[in-house]
Amino acid sequence: PESLQCTSTGLVPVDPADLQPTPENVPERRRTRRRQDVGPISNSKVEKFNSCQHGFWLEYLQGYAWGKSDSLSRGIFLHAILEHVGKKALGRRPTRDEMADAVRAAHQEPEIAEWLASPAAAEAIPKVLIAVSGMDLDFSSVREIEKFFRGNIRVEGKSFVLSGKMDVLRRLEPTVAGIDDYKVSDQIWSEEGHRKQGMLYAYMVFPLWPEVEKVKVRFIFPIPGKDLPFEATRKQAEAEVTQWASGYVREVEERRGED
Repeated sequence: PESLQCTSTGLVPVDPADLQPTPENVPERRRTRRRQDVGPISNSKVEKFNSCQHGFWLEYLQGYAWGKSDSLSRGIFLHAILEHVGKKALGRRPTRDEMADAVRAAHQEPEIAEWLASPAAAEAIPKVLIAVSGMDLDFSSVREIEKFFRGNIRVEGKSFVLSGKMDVLRRLEPTVAGIDDYKVSDQIWSEEGHRKQGMLYAYMVFPLWPEVEKVKVRFIFPIPGKDLPFEATRKQAEAEVTQWASGYVREVEERRGED
C-alpha cells in the first residue's frame, strides 16, 4: 500500500507525499538516473519487487540508482574470491595456497578495494573469510565459473529479456546439469525465493544444453550440511518461470499505469 514503507524492521506508516523521490528523501549520492524499464527480468529485480515495492518503484520505475548495501558488498567480495579460485582450480579441489591467492586477488579489484576502505568492511571481512572456509569447494565437473546469461520469455504476447549470473555451472551427466549458488549468509531467507532463483537458472540451462533433461541446483551456505538442493525438469522450469514472470510483469505494468 502507498501508506507503508519498507524498513529493516518491517512495514511502517509514512506520509504518501514522502514516497515521491525528492532531494529530501533521496540522498544526493544516490540520485543517479537509470533506464526506466520492466525488463530485463532478473532474480534480484523480482526479489526487490516482492520485498519492497516502494524501493522497487524508486529504483527501477523512477530511475534512481541506490548505493550498495554492506550485505551486497560482502556478496561481491565472496564471489570474487570464488571466481578467482575456481578458474585456478577448474576440474579439481583448490589448494590452500590457491585460496590465499584468490583472496589477495579479490582485494585488488577496484570495486572491492573501495568497499574495503569503509568502516563496515573491518567487521565484514572475517565473516566472508569464515564463509569461504566453511564451504566444500570442489570444481570437478565444472564447465563455467560466474556464468552470465541472457534469454527471452514471452508474457502475454510480449517478449521480455531474462538475465542473471550462475556461480558454478556443472555437467554432472550427459543429460543432467548442475548449478551451485554460494551464499555469504548462514541463513536461508526464503525457500520460495531460492526456488524462484534456481528455477530461473534452470530455465536458462536448457537452451544452452538442449540435450539436458534435468538440472540440479544447490544453494551452498557457509555451514557444512546446510545446502538447499532441488531439481527441475525442462517442463517444470518453463511452467514456474512463466508463471511468476507473468505475475511480475502484470503487477509492474499496473503500477506503472497508476504512476
